[in-house]
Amino acid sequence: MQGRKRQQAKPKAKKHLFTNYLFCADCGKALWYVRYVHYRKGFVCGNYYKHGKHVCSQQSVKERELKSVILDDIRNMAETLSEKEVMGRL
Repeated sequence: MQGRKRQQAKPKAKKHLFTNYLFCADCGKALWYVRYVHYRKGFVCGNYYKHGKHVCSQQSVKERELKSVILDDIRNMAETLSEKEVMGRL
């Protein structure tokens, strides 16, 4: 029984703002949020993280870069809307 308890636990995905919204470009599996050290946070392919390089390549996205791209897109969309269009929809 003690031997069974010592089996290595499988890694689990952490819940995060973008959980269930990001997917691997190669295999289509969800990207998992991982935090290697306090300054290095990001998303990696769940298939790669769990099974290794023989299943999928190491697709990854840094959290800081992802937020920057999303904020830039939101700002660009906001600039294209005129005040009249926004007020007309309310």
